[in-house]
Amino acid sequence: MRVLLRHLWVLTTEELYDLLGRKRAVLSLALYIGVLGFSMHWFSRLQQRFEPVTDLVKAGPKLDVLRQQLSGYGLEGTLDFVVELSRYPASLWMFQIFSLLALPAIVGLVSCDMVAMDIDRGTLRFVLQRSSRLAYYLAKCLAHTALFVGLQFISVAGLIVMCAVTNAQFNVGDYLRLGALYFGVAVPFIFFLVASTEWVSSWSRRPMSAIVRLNVLWMVFFVVLGWEPLLSPLTSYSLIGLVLPFDRYLLESAASLLAWGAGFALIGLGGFLRRSV
Repeated sequence: MRVLLRHLWVLTTEELYDLLGRKRAVLSLALYIGVLGFSMHWFSRLQQRFEPVTDLVKAGPKLDVLRQQLSGYGLEGTLDFVVELSRYPASLWMFQIFSLLALPAIVGLVSCDMVAMDIDRGTLRFVLQRSSRLAYYLAKCLAHTALFVGLQFISVAGLIVMCAVTNAQFNVGDYLRLGALYFGVAVPFIFFLVASTEWVSSWSRRPMSAIVRLNVLWMVFFVVLGWEPLLSPLTSYSLIGLVLPFDRYLLESAASLLAWGAGFALIGLGGFLRRSV
């Protein structure tokens, strides 16, 4: 176990250094940061557009009258959803929706060749002479998960600072609470993305093959979602807590994403332990 942990530490740090120096990974991350920076500017400005909704929540009797009016149209549930949503900083939940759309793309671009590149270059045989397949596979998963979790942490911290500067009604407690709820689901989501990407990469001999197969995998996710939602990791049970991590959705979404991530990790590891390199 001690040897495994030592190899795991060495391989994980080496993979992180390699990621930060790999041209395609650096360009992809730079593009993501640029788009995110532009988006965060608008997130902080749009925060002010939702202040009337917050005032509505505080209206008390007026809110009850509006609920009664909407109930005639069967929309009282929609109002309750908007009311609950308005209790959270708008800039942060808009960032969460952005992350839901952007993270699969950036993980695919950066991590699709995490194993396939070593197979293509022939370096995997050299690495396995010094370490075990288990340590190698786990280190890849840990390094890439840590990279994207760190990127999200920096992004959320930057958004909070920007909102503190631009928003006169800034309340640090609200932002920290929603940020903590978000990471409770975002970390399992990133783990699922990395684990499924590594699974595809582990049985691809060319980086380009891994990219194509990863896109096919996501097409399968969407097709299954329309056919039988519970058989797809994109079901609302998994993602509702990521988009709007209200307290009651956090554990449900986190558990679902962790289960899917663990499943892909175990299947990928099992196949990698048996494949020829």
